[in-house]
Amino acid sequence: MPTMTREQVSEIIETALEQGIKPSLRQIDLSEIDLSDTDLGQIDFSQANLSRAKLVETNLSEANLSEADLSFADLTWANFDHADLNKANLSGANLGGTFLKKASLVGVILTGVNLSWADLSALDLRQADLSRGNFRHTNFSQANLSEARLELANLHLSDLSEVDLRKADLRQANLREVDLTQARLNEAVLVETNFFEANLVGADLRGADLNGANLMGVKMDETTRIDEKWRMVWTLINHGFDGHSFKGVDLQNTNLSKVNINGANLSDANLSQANLFMASLVAADLQRINLSRADMFIANLEGANLAEANLKGADLTRANLKLANLSEADLREANLTRADLNEANLQGAVLDGATYNNATVWPEGFDPVQAGLLLEN
Repeated sequence: MPTMTREQVSEIIETALEQGIKPSLRQIDLSEIDLSDTDLGQIDFSQANLSRAKLVETNLSEANLSEADLSFADLTWANFDHADLNKANLSGANLGGTFLKKASLVGVILTGVNLSWADLSALDLRQADLSRGNFRHTNFSQANLSEARLELANLHLSDLSEVDLRKADLRQANLREVDLTQARLNEAVLVETNFFEANLVGADLRGADLNGANLMGVKMDETTRIDEKWRMVWTLINHGFDGHSFKGVDLQNTNLSKVNINGANLSDANLSQANLFMASLVAADLQRINLSRADMFIANLEGANLAEANLKGADLTRANLKLANLSEADLREANLTRADLNEANLQGAVLDGATYNNATVWPEGFDPVQAGLLLEN
C-alpha cells in the first residue's frame, strides 16, 4: 500500500505554491503511489522513494529527481525533459515512450531496462549503469556515455554515431550492426563484445581492450584509429592473410573463430588463449607458435607445421590434425578428444596429461598410454 495518497501530494504542492515557495517532496516515501497524468514539473523529488510508483503520462519536466529511487516504476509516456536524474535508480522501470530530451542522467542506474527505439541522443549519461539493458534500435547519437556500464547490453541496430564511450565497459555487449561512426572508444573495455557488421569508420578505439571481441564483417577504413594488434585481427578475419607474413605477432586473447588463413606464416607468433573455433589453418607455418590454452574446437590444421609449438592445455576437440607436423610440440594437458591425428608426426612430442577418447585417431603404431595420455570415458 502507498504510504502517501495522491491527494496528500497535491495538498503539499498547493500549500507551497500559496506560500510562494518551491514545492519539495525531497526524501519522502512515495513508493507505489499513483501520480499518473499529473503536472509535477519543477518539483524537488531528490532522494525520494518512488519505487513501483505509477507515473504514466506524468509531467516531470525540469523536476529534480537526483538520487531518487524509481526502480520498477511505470514511467510510460512520462515527460522528463530537462529533468535532473543524476544518480537516480531506474532499474527495472517501464520507460516505454518516455521523453528525456536534455535530461541529465549522470550516474543514473538503468540496469535491465527496456529502452528499445528510444531517443537518447545528445544526453549526458556519464558513469550511468545501463548493464543488461535492451537498447535495440535506440538513438544514442552524440550522447556522453564516458565511463558508463553497458555490460551484456543489447545495442543491436542502435545509433551510436559520435558517441563518447571513453573508458566505458561494454564487455559481452551486443553491438551487432551498430553505427559507431566517429565514436570515441578510447580505453573502453570491449572484452568479448560482438561487433558483427558494425560500422567503425572514423571511430577512435586507441587503448581499448578488445580481447575476444568479434570483428567479423566490421566496416573500418584508414580513418578508423585502432591499435595495430586489433587492426591485424580485423584484417585476418575479414581479408585473410593476403600473402603477408604474421611471423612473431602478438595475437593472444583474440577472437579468430572461423578465420580462413590456410598457408599463412604464423611461426613464433603468440596466440595463447585465442579463440580459433572452426578456424582453417591448412598447411600453415606454425613452428614454435604459442597456442597454450587456445580454443581450437573443430579447427582444421591438416598438413600444418606445428614443430616445437606450445599447445599446452589447448582444446583440440574434433580438430583435424591429419598429416600435421607436431614434432617436439608441447601437448601436455591438451584435449584431443575425437581429434584426427592420422599420419601426423608426433616424434619427440610431449603428451603427458593430455586427454583422448576411443574416437581419437592416431598415427599407425602410436601408443597413447605409453605416451602418458589419459583416456576419457
